[in-house]
Amino acid sequence: LMYFFSNRNFPHFIVKRVWFVSRASFYKKKLMNKSEYRVFSTIEHWVAKNPHLGYRLFSQVSVGEYMGANDDNAFMSINSKRVDFLIVNPFGEALVAVEYQGEGHYQNNAKDRDEVKAIAHDKAGIKLIEIFPRDDKVEILNKIDIALSIHRPDSNAGVAIS
Repeated sequence: LMYFFSNRNFPHFIVKRVWFVSRASFYKKKLMNKSEYRVFSTIEHWVAKNPHLGYRLFSQVSVGEYMGANDDNAFMSINSKRVDFLIVNPFGEALVAVEYQGEGHYQNNAKDRDEVKAIAHDKAGIKLIEIFPRDDKVEILNKIDIALSIHRPDSNAGVAIS
């Protein structure tokens, strides 16, 4: 029986999935908590104020959707991981992944998960930045500017474009 449930390629497993789903109750959930939404709104506003760059912002993105690997085990190590936010260029290529390290982030094996993400993003040439609860709007936008190599003459880069 355990093999039946663990082997996702087994044709009857699909029938079981339908059975599980048909018997369950479902409900809506918020995609982001209040703190994550604050960060999302800040970055979203920055993107909207800079339409000439053609960037887009996505939330809760599976790493395996924008990154590949030449090794199946390596890919499986990142495939189901998610980043909180992803900035892409006009061609849909990932530029900057943003992780919000909220108050409850550092639980269980968070350090290991973060290290896997950091190594993979570095090897793929995709910037990975961390935002913390203490980061204000200016700090968030400065981190975005640095990650995108946007240099502004004044020290309040985020304020000038918000």
